[in-house]
Amino acid sequence: MRLIEVLWIAMSVACLVLGGIHAHVWLRRREAIVTRANLAFAVLAFSVAMMGVLELQLFRAASIDEFKRLLFWYHFPVWSGFAAVVAFTHFYLDAGRLWLGLTGIGLRTVALIAGALTGGAMNYQRIEALGTVDLLGDPVVMVVEASPSPVLILSQSALLLLALFLADATRQLWRRGDRVRALTISGGLLLYVGVNSALAIASYWGFLRLPLIGIVFFVPMVFVMAAYLGLDLLRGAELKQDLQESERRLSLAADAADAGLWSLDAVTGRFWATPRAYAIFDIPVRRDVSVDDLLAVIHPHDRHRVERVLQAARKEDGVSRLEYRIRDRSGGIRWVSSRGSAYTGREAGSRVISGVIMDISARKQAEDERALQRVELEHLARVNTLAELSGTLAHEINQPLAIIMSNTEAAQRLLDQPDPDHDELRAILADILAADERADAVVRRLRAMLRRGPVERESLVLDATVLAALDFLSGELRRRGVEVRTDLQAGEARIWGDCVSLDQVLINLINNACDAMAAQSVSPKILTLRTAREGRTLRLSVCDNGVGLQVGADEIFAPFFTTKPAGLGLGLAISRSIVLAHDGLISARANPGGGTILELELPMQTVRGT
Repeated sequence: MRLIEVLWIAMSVACLVLGGIHAHVWLRRREAIVTRANLAFAVLAFSVAMMGVLELQLFRAASIDEFKRLLFWYHFPVWSGFAAVVAFTHFYLDAGRLWLGLTGIGLRTVALIAGALTGGAMNYQRIEALGTVDLLGDPVVMVVEASPSPVLILSQSALLLLALFLADATRQLWRRGDRVRALTISGGLLLYVGVNSALAIASYWGFLRLPLIGIVFFVPMVFVMAAYLGLDLLRGAELKQDLQESERRLSLAADAADAGLWSLDAVTGRFWATPRAYAIFDIPVRRDVSVDDLLAVIHPHDRHRVERVLQAARKEDGVSRLEYRIRDRSGGIRWVSSRGSAYTGREAGSRVISGVIMDISARKQAEDERALQRVELEHLARVNTLAELSGTLAHEINQPLAIIMSNTEAAQRLLDQPDPDHDELRAILADILAADERADAVVRRLRAMLRRGPVERESLVLDATVLAALDFLSGELRRRGVEVRTDLQAGEARIWGDCVSLDQVLINLINNACDAMAAQSVSPKILTLRTAREGRTLRLSVCDNGVGLQVGADEIFAPFFTTKPAGLGLGLAISRSIVLAHDGLISARANPGGGTILELELPMQTVRGT
């Protein structure tokens, strides 16, 4: 076997082996965008190998017709190699103006088709004579006399566009600071393409007579590109190993926190999870778990919220946190907390949501128990408040009953007269009706204050709520000789809250102000209630001219702190918990004129239920 055959076969086999390796890489991970560079390289390597095989055949061509036929087929691997160079530069280097490369591929395609249709070989219109030349000590066949084809102009224009594309890619890489790859890959491609193109053009136009040795120019670049891709594969293997180690540590940490890790492709539906996550979802550990399987275990009342989050994750990145119920296989209900992050996956078109899930049933049960205890405590405080107001409340009920009785007796006397005054009877009946409504309002307010149960929120006008509380306490305020002044500037501004709970806060603050003023002998005792609107916040101030703050402003809100001999020390503590539950703030400060000012800040209602 001649030396030239050994070299050409060795280069072709090397290209085939390298191309096969990276074709296998692409087949294993063909859905990943990054492996498109491996596919482009495999196509280039196979094309260069085919060029080497055809070049050996051309070196031994026995006639002009055989040479022309082989030359025709030679341009197909050249075309595929041309396209592979553009694709590799685009996908691996992410450089170069793609339209230049695509235009060059288009011109090369047109030239190939035109050469086939005209019966030529794209380069030569007619080959008149073949000759031989020594190459590495062996004679090889080449063209010594021929007429160039007009189609050659198209193929040369395509080579020019390819050179411009590679030059632009080299410039972009250089400006990015990636100068090693700019010189070794894109710059090297530009050099080899330029030299090979120049020699080919000179040979086709008759300036030089050289055999076809394209493989010699492309094999070095194939090896350089393979080296870079090989290093990437090694780095990928190292990263995979590091990632597996990181996953083991993360799984250990998650298991220690009794949490499960999970990942879901929102487009393809592929699901991955740790064993703890499978246990929390209460689904069997298997590879074919789908989104429908996950949704099936979620409580029907919570399923719609989870589906909305999944729909949003299919469109945009973001972090979401959900608490929802899961119905396990035994029929029980458990609460879970899931936190996930949505992002674009490595594979084309994928949208990944990954995160952590925890069973929070015990926490939810504790929260429900605390909420029930708070309701019981608030109810106890209301009962205690009403016990303190029992004398006044009895008076409030007896007063309308006395009015009803006296008006009834007056009506009876009028009816005993021979000619009763009907207008006066109507006025008496109106007074009776008004007194009855007054008694009914007092009883309804008492029943509301004494009820226990869950919070029922509604839209409330702050100023009207303040006036209603003052009306409820009007008898007590008169009995204690307190002068009430109001400066209500909130108008029709509304808050979203529980009427009974907020009444409890107002009654408690007003009673505390009356107690503070009862402890000092200065008259008159003045209670001032102000409301104001500040942006999206409503402010309520309860001002007195009593003894003032005896301790720190924050200390009076501590549970079981009281300055009253028979006090429970729960009133202000419960008031603060109620205000905080309404997303508000409560604070105390000294009144510049003497006494104390207690202020509430509550968010103004903007949309119903918010």
